[in-house]
Amino acid sequence: SDISPLEIIQKLSGHVTVVLRPDPAHPIPLRGPLPVSVPGLSFFVRADGVGPSLAALLVSHSKMIHFWAEGGINFYENTTPSPVGGFQLSTAFQGRTLYLASSLAFLKECLKGKETLAQNPNLRQALAVLGTEGNGLTYASPRLLAELKQTLQAAAAKAGPPGAMLARWADKVPGLSFPVVLRRMNERDGIVFNSDLTRSLKQDVMAA
Repeated sequence: SDISPLEIIQKLSGHVTVVLRPDPAHPIPLRGPLPVSVPGLSFFVRADGVGPSLAALLVSHSKMIHFWAEGGINFYENTTPSPVGGFQLSTAFQGRTLYLASSLAFLKECLKGKETLAQNPNLRQALAVLGTEGNGLTYASPRLLAELKQTLQAAAAKAGPPGAMLARWADKVPGLSFPVVLRRMNERDGIVFNSDLTRSLKQDVMAA
């Protein structure tokens, strides 16, 4: 059986966590008129509420999925080779919670992680200023920002005329020695962002 995107949205409980980690050792080749390789990226997603529906969908495609249970968690791994180097989508379910990652190794690493972002002293220090109440939280480490800037600069150097736009984007990525924390609050008359960035977000929002 299939599941529609609308059904997934309706079943979400509102709690979604996304983790991105640069992986320069496994660059991703981007094909096209101007081929370029960008630093690899590992990702992990946790979404509450959609587990049962998506688990049933994966079981219906069992010829392409290898699944097993381990430690009270049901794991599903795509057996079809990924066209993107370094990616081999893996999924896990625990009750109504969905876990999705770029690889089985990174999935298990995130699930077994003993240190959480909530324990990070830099985040605690930022939230002491910004506040702890809100609807969304973004945390970008200096390493992630540096990799993003490098990726944009490399793409700009090989992109010909469109490279000027990529170069401008690269210039907007701050080079910092400390993480960036952004707190989002959904208000009745709009969305409020509080951050510890070195400049205001107003110009970026107006230009978007």
